[in-house]
Amino acid sequence: MRFADENLSEKIIEIARNSASFADIYDKLMEQVPKRLIPAVMSALEIFYEERPVELPAEIKEAWRRYSGEFIRLGMLDDLIDRFCKEQGIDKQLFLAWFNGHKTLSQKANLEPKLLTGIINFLIVRRLLKRAVMVTLHFPKIEGGTLVKDVLFIARRLRADTHIEENEEIIAYIRASELSLEPMAAILGYGSKVKVMLQNGRKIIIQGTPIATAFKHKVFDSTFESIFYEALKKLGVSVRKDAPILIGDLVFIPDFEVTLGNRKVYIEIVGYYRVKYLINKEIKIRRASEMGIPLIVVARRESFEYLGHLANKVKFYWFSNKRELENIASDVVSFIGTS
Repeated sequence: MRFADENLSEKIIEIARNSASFADIYDKLMEQVPKRLIPAVMSALEIFYEERPVELPAEIKEAWRRYSGEFIRLGMLDDLIDRFCKEQGIDKQLFLAWFNGHKTLSQKANLEPKLLTGIINFLIVRRLLKRAVMVTLHFPKIEGGTLVKDVLFIARRLRADTHIEENEEIIAYIRASELSLEPMAAILGYGSKVKVMLQNGRKIIIQGTPIATAFKHKVFDSTFESIFYEALKKLGVSVRKDAPILIGDLVFIPDFEVTLGNRKVYIEIVGYYRVKYLINKEIKIRRASEMGIPLIVVARRESFEYLGHLANKVKFYWFSNKRELENIASDVVSFIGTS
């Protein structure tokens, strides 16, 4: 078994509940869990459990200090503890655990088999990616565009070569640079299928395996996008968020793909007017124009100084506040229907 499932996680949780320490858990895991999984299992359990010193009420500790005095003869210690525990009504084993500085296992967060399974598998995959030279991710087409943005975001920071294909599903090929692909583990849980090629040439296929995701992708980059999307949906047109457009090795990801009858148009929202942001938008708009992509830009008026000169390349709509977006959405749909 290379990965965990919920049945195994139920067994692991039961072991943890009936263990007094991490060492106790480890010994039991060695007897009941595949050894290759144990490092990930122990790391996952440390998220939900911790060892704390055994504690007694402050008044009991103070009573023991007064009862025992500063010096205790070793030969008298056991009898002294016996008498003290009887007088105070304390369990002797609990007292001895505190007296000897023992620790107890304490649960610090709720834990369910499904969650534990995902975290264990995430940790296993992350370890695999340390030795990976290439990862292939398959995403459902319905949400793949948004995920492609996140793949490209992580891959750029790893200086990894990335190639995207789109057919019935979206496939991302990520080839490692001198940097490890380990951070890609944060997004693998969104994939319908994952292929990992290791340095020794081995290929591992992961499909139907729950993997916790540590990377929460945003569906909308701004409130303006969210409002415009809802306005388009109300008008009854088919809208797809972040649909990747692939031309050769270039990947262009506009904010929306709108389909009206046989006509398909892409929409880019420009909601901010910071200089660096607008420069990136200008590059994106120019690339769309050069690639022949039917693009409409909906931009704030404050960005006109930087983007107005592109109005002869693509269709622009300008807005001053969020309240205008619904009317612009209606105008855009009318334009698509008549152009």
